Amino acid sequence: MKNINKNSDKFLLKTLFLSVFCALVCAIMLCSATYAWVTASVESDKNIIEGSRFALSVNVKNESNAEVEATSNLNGLYTYSFDKTGTYTVVLEIADESTASKGYCQIMVNDIDKYQTEVISESATDGIQTLTFKIKIESAATITFEPKLGISSNVNVNNNAEITIPNLSSN
Repeated sequence: MKNINKNSDKFLLKTLFLSVFCALVCAIMLCSATYAWVTASVESDKNIIEGSRFALSVNVKNESNAEVEATSNLNGLYTYSFDKTGTYTVVLEIADESTASKGYCQIMVNDIDKYQTEVISESATDGIQTLTFKIKIESAATITFEPKLGISSNVNVNNNAEITIPNLSSN
């Protein structure tokens, strides 16, 4: 009988040791998983999404072929003040800082929307690359060239066109 007791004591100790060992392994794994879950993080660089910006280079020359300076160039809006009557040549091209490949120009005379150009594009298949036209001014005027993204719905200035700004002060 003594022999059976010794075997059952050994069996009981082995089982108890194995149970305690398994419980410790489970506790260690649970603590490790919890620590990993709580301290885990994912970082990435900020993604900045920007829309396209259509910018124009505006070049205005008088009848003597001298360049006329813009009185204002604020946020891509070129404003010219004309005190003298005459015919001026305007050349519009896509500016280097433009992120859009095509657009048009809205031309305002004395802050009134008057004219819209045909599409100005980097590619000749999508529109014209350099738009040149003449403006005939019959009285003092302020003209603003505003680049617009997209395609104009009301084109009234084409390449090699001539537009006339009438004398607005006469009755």
